[in-house]
Amino acid sequence: IYKNIPFITVSLSTADDLKNVGIKDINVITNGIYVETLPSSIKKEKSPTFICISRLVKMKGIEDVVYAFNIVYKKNKHAKLWIVGEGQESYINKLKDIVQETNLHESVIFYGKVSEQEKLQLMKRAHLLLHASIKEGWGLVVVEAASQGTPAVVYNVGGLRDSVKNGKTGIVLSNNNPQEMAKQVNLLLQNSSKYHLFQQECLKYAKSLSWEKATTKSLQVLNKIVS
Repeated sequence: IYKNIPFITVSLSTADDLKNVGIKDINVITNGIYVETLPSSIKKEKSPTFICISRLVKMKGIEDVVYAFNIVYKKNKHAKLWIVGEGQESYINKLKDIVQETNLHESVIFYGKVSEQEKLQLMKRAHLLLHASIKEGWGLVVVEAASQGTPAVVYNVGGLRDSVKNGKTGIVLSNNNPQEMAKQVNLLLQNSSKYHLFQQECLKYAKSLSWEKATTKSLQVLNKIVS
């Protein structure tokens, strides 16, 4: 009964999902962000540092991030992984067991729930955001990290492929597995000029995402429907 009703959604991937169930009139309007974008100068941690920010539940694929980090760590024993967020206690215990089994307990930090200010500070200090979710509607943490000059390496799934400009603000993996994630992370960190270009593109991209633009486009859709 909704097939001819106008829809607004936040990403092309979600628009495709709507088309697949018969919706015809779809308007894609990207979310804005409230976060203030950093100036061009960005100071990162001395050691390669990766951040994963998410609800800690199975569908977010945090264990894949840990396995990917383990591969990276074998090449760089100074690397760090910060896991930020809260979630299912059983799943968090599983993640901690994986960290212990892979001898990463001194290199992986579980921050739990943090304030918005602390989240942005951690994003700003990390070199890369890693995201291995099964599916997203829109990758909010991806664009928030971009606003802090932090590119992302993500699985090629709905939402994440929309919020990362592949080859500009980060990397959308061709194969969704920890080995490919680790490979792309290592390649990017070995190419400092490419990494710095990614950082500048991240800042430019984040500045283009405003709620004012989203509001204007939404009002245009609504006015068109009313008229």
